Amino acid sequence: MIGSRLNRETALGIAGLLILALFLIAVFWQASINASVKANRVAPHGVALIDELSITDPNPSFISDFNRTVHQAGYWLDYYPPNDVSVGLFWALPALGYDVVVIRAHSTGWLPGDPISIITGQQYNTWDFQREQTTRMLYRSAIEQNKPAYFAVSSKFITQESSGNFPGSIIINMGCTGLINTPMASAFISKGAKAYIGWYGPILPYQTDTATLTLTESLFLNHTSLAKAVSQASSLVAEAPTYQYNGLTYLGGLGLYPETSGTMIIANA
Repeated sequence: MIGSRLNRETALGIAGLLILALFLIAVFWQASINASVKANRVAPHGVALIDELSITDPNPSFISDFNRTVHQAGYWLDYYPPNDVSVGLFWALPALGYDVVVIRAHSTGWLPGDPISIITGQQYNTWDFQREQTTRMLYRSAIEQNKPAYFAVSSKFITQESSGNFPGSIIINMGCTGLINTPMASAFISKGAKAYIGWYGPILPYQTDTATLTLTESLFLNHTSLAKAVSQASSLVAEAPTYQYNGLTYLGGLGLYPETSGTMIIANA
């Protein structure tokens, strides 16, 4: 009986230690997400350009022209190069309070039923963010064969893990298939964004750069409504309502979600 009681007490002690260890691990995981990024609200009239795409397709002219457009309208720009496009940045993004967020990044979800995820500039490993990986908030994604893989952020991560809320922001997702389905768009809207713009299908880097500059000039300088600006930018690339790519049929052009945001305009700061 004494031996049984000791074994039971030992087992309870071990169970308690395991619970404590799991709690500490969870705290460490959360701390590891936001260790390098503080969710401190930025000054008004801020615009973020999140540029993971420069890992494979740098375009200094696009950055320069975009910066000029933003400043001409009285706004200011925070530019995030690939090394700064971390999981932690997407965790903090809603709370940072940018008026407009432009995500120049690769994405996944090329099939209509596949979930969209946005690829970060943070190299993938199996030991960081284990809870988020297990629950499919974060994915492993390879941009090129025989090159490092990166963490990719899912709509579930935006909805469940990101901090705070957007202040009625406009989100422009420049990557492929950003609106092939709506969960990613809905995730940003659920966190306080008022509008989400993205491509229905695959897009080449030079095409999305050209269209996005046209889009932002219309919005910031001409104060065109979102619906009209999206249509004008889309027409530069989408020559037909649908097109074929790798044997699959995609809708052409840019889309806007929700459609009720189409009357929004960007006023001078």
